[in-house]
Amino acid sequence: MMMQGMMGGMYWGLVLGIFLLLGFAYIIWVLASKEQGGIKIIGQIIAAVIAVLALLILIYGLVYGPGMRKFDGRMGPGGMMQQQMMQKMMMENLKK
Repeated sequence: MMMQGMMGGMYWGLVLGIFLLLGFAYIIWVLASKEQGGIKIIGQIIAAVIAVLALLILIYGLVYGPGMRKFDGRMGPGGMMQQQMMQKMMMENLKK
């Protein structure tokens, strides 16, 4: 149960990070638009690169984020539940 809450927190962290990056890109875009010449173009390019980076992070998080569930200790070979069961069995065998 706790790990599911952590995964939800990771998704909320991803969304918050994306909004922060997009907001930062927007501020840079607005400030660059008020300038003239090369500074305007460079500022807009930087803002666009930050926005694209934010979108790539979002896509990466959505694609590979669910795959991180296998590390929550409950699933897969060698998970925590399986290790605890093995320890119990070993303790029972030692008691006999």
